[in-house]
Amino acid sequence: MDIKKHQSAFGQKLKNIRASLNLTQEEFCDKLNIEVSNLSKWENGRGYPSMPTFLKISEILKIEPTKLLDVKYYDKTSIKSLLINEIERLSDKEQLFALKVLRLMNEELKNS
Repeated sequence: MDIKKHQSAFGQKLKNIRASLNLTQEEFCDKLNIEVSNLSKWENGRGYPSMPTFLKISEILKIEPTKLLDVKYYDKTSIKSLLINEIERLSDKEQLFALKVLRLMNEELKNS
């Protein structure tokens, strides 16, 4: 599956979960402190949020971050590519934070 299909699947899932919680785009964006245009872009399959925003989205929606990704559509190559692209966009401080989050997620998966 190519990146456009991944983005589309993510966007649809995000939109469905947000709507199921009766949150308008404006209400959700206020909680995230982002512009509606950013959310609209993601929900329409034209990109992904940054890692810190992605984690905040999962917190607001009260779901595990992995629930926003339909991992059955990802193969190892596309996951690695997505991770590398995202990591390259982060500052050094954000990269360290992302590493900590990944390690915590890995430990939680081992323990479940």
